Amino acid sequence: TEFPFLIHDLRAHYDAGLIGVFHTFMSQFFPIPDEMDPVDVWLTNLSPGETQLVPMFALAVIDSDPAPGQGTPGCPMGRLVGGVLFEYYKSSNAGLLSYICVDEAYKCKGIARRLINLTFECLQAQAGLPALGGPQEGTSTTAEMAVRALSRADLSKAPKGMVAEVVRLLEPEDTRFALPGPSPFFALFAETNALGVEDGVMSA
Repeated sequence: TEFPFLIHDLRAHYDAGLIGVFHTFMSQFFPIPDEMDPVDVWLTNLSPGETQLVPMFALAVIDSDPAPGQGTPGCPMGRLVGGVLFEYYKSSNAGLLSYICVDEAYKCKGIARRLINLTFECLQAQAGLPALGGPQEGTSTTAEMAVRALSRADLSKAPKGMVAEVVRLLEPEDTRFALPGPSPFFALFAETNALGVEDGVMSA
């Protein structure tokens, strides 16, 4: 089935105004104070002309044919309905999925899965791995593996050891990867914040 929405790469097609609009859109889904990076950080780290220690990437999902009056102000292409922002850490060959969201009215349309697949493909390219078209059906990505492990976790008992808790809870069924052959695999982590839980990954 053809994906009915536009995917706009905010790093490849840098536009400071649109990045600001995208930041405002994403902020409504992350209401915890200081959970979102300031927009100035995004403007700097998404600039393709910059040589960053940790390059940032952002993909916006846009409904190019919204109902009358439902377009996003400042977004000439239509209505922003989802997005993802992630980073690549070359020194550890790891990706960090910092923010992902889908507008409530557009859920269950495959948007989040498409964003995860595209994140996977972009990080593969950054890591110098062959393009495999994202995770394959019936196999596990690192993100999905971690989600399954976290579903078995009582995070209230491990606020300072999130990564260790994920590793402890992994089971053999979780660790089937989509990448064949001897190529080294990069790790993809998803950052989360919750009230009363210290962000131990970023402060370590």
